[in-house]
Amino acid sequence: MSRLYFKVPVNVNRNKRNLEKYLLDKMTKAMMHVEALVKKKLSRSQPVKTLKNGKKIGLNPSRPGEPPKQVTTKLKQSVAGRAGTKAGRVVGRIGILKGRKSIDGVSVDEYAYELEFDPKGRLNGKRPFLWSTLKKSKRKIIRFFK
Repeated sequence: MSRLYFKVPVNVNRNKRNLEKYLLDKMTKAMMHVEALVKKKLSRSQPVKTLKNGKKIGLNPSRPGEPPKQVTTKLKQSVAGRAGTKAGRVVGRIGILKGRKSIDGVSVDEYAYELEFDPKGRLNGKRPFLWSTLKKSKRKIIRFFK
C-alpha cells in the first residue's frame, strides 16, 4: 500500500486575522440586535407632567418587575452595544454610556443601575430591562454565529 503525501500552504496569521474579522462582524451584528431589543423595551410611553422647575415626572410609572416606562429619551439614547477584541477574544458588550446627565442632573448610567438592580431599595422593586433582554436573546445571539 502506497501513501500519498502533499503539503498545503497555510498562512496561519492571515487565516487567524480573517477568522477574527469574521467573528467580530458576527458579534457586532448580534450586539446591534440586542441594542435594538433593549431600546424597544424602553419605548413604552406614559403621560408626563413638567413641573415648574423643569423636571418631568411620569404619571403612570411601571410596576416592579416590568421594564421602566419612558419619561424622557435619555436612557434609551444611552443604550449602546459594542463588539471588540480583548486578550485575543472577540467580546460583545451591551450597556449604558457613562457620563450623560438627565434633566435633573442625575447620571443616566447611575439611574439605569438603580432601575436594573435597585440596590438601595428605593424603587420598591427592580425594573429590569438590560440583563433580562440579554438573557432572552442568548439563543438568537448564538444563531448569529451559525
